[in-house]
Amino acid sequence: MIRLALFLSALALSACTAPQADGDFLHSKTRFPEDWIGVWKGPVQVFQGSESGQGFHMSLEIAPTPEPSRYVWTLRYEGESGSQTRPYELIARNRELGRYAIDEKNGIVLEARYLGDTLYTWFEIGGAMLTTRERLCNFGTKDEAICFELLSAPTQTTQSGGGETTVDSFTPTTLQRARLRRVN
Repeated sequence: MIRLALFLSALALSACTAPQADGDFLHSKTRFPEDWIGVWKGPVQVFQGSESGQGFHMSLEIAPTPEPSRYVWTLRYEGESGSQTRPYELIARNRELGRYAIDEKNGIVLEARYLGDTLYTWFEIGGAMLTTRERLCNFGTKDEAICFELLSAPTQTTQSGGGETTVDSFTPTTLQRARLRRVN
């Protein structure tokens, strides 16, 4: 019994102190968005099931502007269907509370939150709900990258249930995933 208790204690202690191999979810001490400034590029994988489908290339440019609460946040996409440039801006609404927004410069402003070293957006467009996750992974190492994910699901519920509380379920249909490497 004592051996089991010692083993479980050692196992618990090692779980608390062992770094994760990927480093994606280790709490980092990055300053957002200052440590993210630069141009980042990489391939995007598109999943619509268990297999990766046709992808495309993406770049993200983050730069300061003369206004301290705004940053250049330009997305570029290149693929078989052509290229697109989206000259957005990141707005720092309340840094202490992690409140930001992405201004698409066309009347659309997406609210964003910086939670747990990750920038999240969640919005609905054209009958689909989308959530994005952007995180500076492996900060300060040779593997440093912005880890990007976009998950989409139709707004129609696929299943509802519950007793006193109704629970609606939505089936994710598409995942886009990228590791954008700093190029400058």
